Amino acid sequence: MVEDRFIQQLMAETIAGYSAVDPDVKAIFAILNECKNSGIIEDYALCGSFGVMNYTEAFATKDFDVCIAIKSHGIIDLSPIYSAFRQKGYNTFEEQTIIVGNKKLDVLAGDELHNAALRHALPREFDGIPYKVFSPEYLYCIALSVYRISDQLKLQKLADEASLDEKEIQRIVKEFNLGDKLRDWQSRFGNTTGVR
Repeated sequence: MVEDRFIQQLMAETIAGYSAVDPDVKAIFAILNECKNSGIIEDYALCGSFGVMNYTEAFATKDFDVCIAIKSHGIIDLSPIYSAFRQKGYNTFEEQTIIVGNKKLDVLAGDELHNAALRHALPREFDGIPYKVFSPEYLYCIALSVYRISDQLKLQKLADEASLDEKEIQRIVKEFNLGDKLRDWQSRFGNTTGVR
C-alpha cells in the first residue's frame, strides 16, 4: 500500500537519520492542517521529492515541498503561513524556506500545472494526521516541465517504480503542452512510460 510505503520510508534511518515516526513531518502536516482549518489556506498537497517517495523507494533529500491553494486578489501573501510556523516555534528561515527540524519546507503557490495537480491530489494519512499528495502522473509531468537533473531522477524513479496511468500522463502532457519535453526525454532515455 502506498501509504505504508511512505511511512516506512520516513521511518528509514538510512535517509538523513529519521526517527521512528518523523516528528518534523508530523509538525508540518499538523500546522498546515491548522492553516487549512482556520482559512489561511484553502488546501495543500505534498509534492516534490517527498511527494515522489509516496510512490517510489526512498532517496536522499531534505527538501519538503508543499503546494498550496490560497485566496488571492493579485499578490499572493504567504506571511500568514510563515506566522503559523513561527507561533509553533519554527523561527529559522532561509529566504522563503522554513526550517522544520532537519526539513527545508518550501511552500509553493503554484502555476496552472501545480494548481491542477492540487485539485487532483490524493488523500493520505501519516501517523493519524491527514494530508494530500499529488498523483504520480502529475508528479511525473511536473518533473517533466521543470526538467532539471534532479527532476530527471524523479522521472526515472516514477517510470521504474510507480504505477503510472499512461492515458492520464498523455492527457496532462497534452493539456499543458509538454509534448516536446516528453519527446526529448524519450529520445534520450527511451520510452520509459510507454507514453507515445
